[in-house]
Amino acid sequence: MELHEKLVQIRKDKKLKICQLHNKIQEVFGKKAISYRTLLRVENAHTSGRDSSLYQMCLALGTTVRDVKKSVADTTPSIVNYVAKKNRDSHFIYNEKVFSDVVTAPQRKMYASEMVLLPKGETRIEQDSNEKGEKLVYILRGKLECSIADKKITVKKDDCLSLDSAQPHSFRNPTTRKTRCLIVQHPNSAK
Repeated sequence: MELHEKLVQIRKDKKLKICQLHNKIQEVFGKKAISYRTLLRVENAHTSGRDSSLYQMCLALGTTVRDVKKSVADTTPSIVNYVAKKNRDSHFIYNEKVFSDVVTAPQRKMYASEMVLLPKGETRIEQDSNEKGEKLVYILRGKLECSIADKKITVKKDDCLSLDSAQPHSFRNPTTRKTRCLIVQHPNSAK
C-alpha cells in the first residue's frame, strides 16, 4: 500500500468525504490550511505531499505522519520513470485561460509541468515556501511575460529563464496566440 492509498483508506474508514476532511483542516489551520487542490493531488498520488501538508491531513484524520509512513511501502523512485503523454493524469486548471499537465513521476525530486496559456492568459502571483527553490521556464511556443519580484522579463520561443521561486512571480501571455512552456521546479514543491 502506498501513502496516498493509506490516507484515502483512513479517510474512508472515518466515513469522511474529501470536502469534509478539507473543512476539518481549515477549522484547525485557518489561512495556513493546505488547499483543496493539494489535498486532491495527495489523494490521487500526483504528489506525496510536503511534510506540512501530510501533518495537516494526518491531524485532521486523527493519526500521525509517522504512523502513516510506517504502514506504507517504500516509494523510492526507480532509476528511470517514463511518463508517456497519453498517460499524464495530473491536469491543473489555473483559470479559464491557463492550464497545465504534470510531466514528471511524483516520486522525483523535481517537478515539471507543461503549461499552456491561451491569448491574454495569466497566472496569479505565486511563490514557493522553500527558500532554496528554483524554477526553470523553457518556452516551447509563443511568448511569455514573466513578472518576478519587481522585474518584468519577456521570454520567446526556445528561450529559457531561471528564477528563485521563493520570490513572488507570475506568468502572462501578452499575445493573441497560444503559448506553451515547460516549467521545472527543484526541489519538488508539490510534495
